[in-house]
Amino acid sequence: MNEIGIIFKYNLNRVLSKKSYVFLTIMLTSVSIALAIFFTSKFEMKGNIAYVTNGKHVEIQAEGFQVTKVKEAPNMSEFVMKKYDAAIAMKENGQLDIKTIKGKAFKEEIENAIGKKRNQSVHTKETRKIGTNILGYVCMFVLLGSVMFMHFYKEDREKKILIRIVSSKIRINNYLLGHILFVFCMLYIPIFLILMIEKSIFNVKIGFSYLEYSYMLAILVLLGISFSLFMSTIIKKEDNVVMLSSSIIVLTSILSGLFFPVKDNGTIIDWFVRMLPQKQYLLFIESIENGHRIIDNIGHFIYVVIIMMLFFAMSVWMHNKMVKTGKI
Repeated sequence: MNEIGIIFKYNLNRVLSKKSYVFLTIMLTSVSIALAIFFTSKFEMKGNIAYVTNGKHVEIQAEGFQVTKVKEAPNMSEFVMKKYDAAIAMKENGQLDIKTIKGKAFKEEIENAIGKKRNQSVHTKETRKIGTNILGYVCMFVLLGSVMFMHFYKEDREKKILIRIVSSKIRINNYLLGHILFVFCMLYIPIFLILMIEKSIFNVKIGFSYLEYSYMLAILVLLGISFSLFMSTIIKKEDNVVMLSSSIIVLTSILSGLFFPVKDNGTIIDWFVRMLPQKQYLLFIESIENGHRIIDNIGHFIYVVIIMMLFFAMSVWMHNKMVKTGKI
């Protein structure tokens, strides 16, 4: 443990001299969370409904729609100008009369949201919830951040500092654990604190509880560290590591649908996307936020953990081999 602490403090002293790393991490995280909250609130609302009532009729609620009470039915111009997307009035027999210029499918969506067709199979467009959106947006920045904070390992290797370290009493496994712990703290703590501030001070809905975020974020950060360590192990030059790793992260993140839902059409590309750890991670957290138990989605969770452990195992194995052969 003392060896791990030495490496951790060594990296901490170095990062304090490069405050831009910490600032960039906090800034990117704050922006990603803010974007997630903004787009969730924007896309969760499917439309505005005018409810024509004199105050004597029962209240109505349509999930995903903004319902506004009006005394008179909106004019056609108000529909055209998109002030309202639909108008609802109560008939004498107690049934609801829905009028819209957006077509039959939109009308059925409203009926389903109100609950008139609970026993019928009406396919509506699903909207991703706030917690999944936040972690989806944060995911790519965490993965990129892990590559950025692995800079100190790459610096040790390029400047031959790693050779002197492993020649001392510090074992290679403890050296790597020191770097892993350092990168974990530099990513995990700021993100978790930002989420706490958003919820407790600004009263922003963040979807998941603190307990749920604690382990979901930990999995994500460890996945990023395992990937960045693996890439830094197989590629010597730092510029090449950053360029290739960043390209892979951005491409796979977009394909996985981290920023917006991507429809699965059952093609070969979709099959490939489902193999990506980001996609499995997204499916896991989305299912949890929709009320499913962890045990029901243990397959997604285990898949991500296996990928993470494979990256770590290969990195440790290659480092031990390099130490034995003297080719660090």
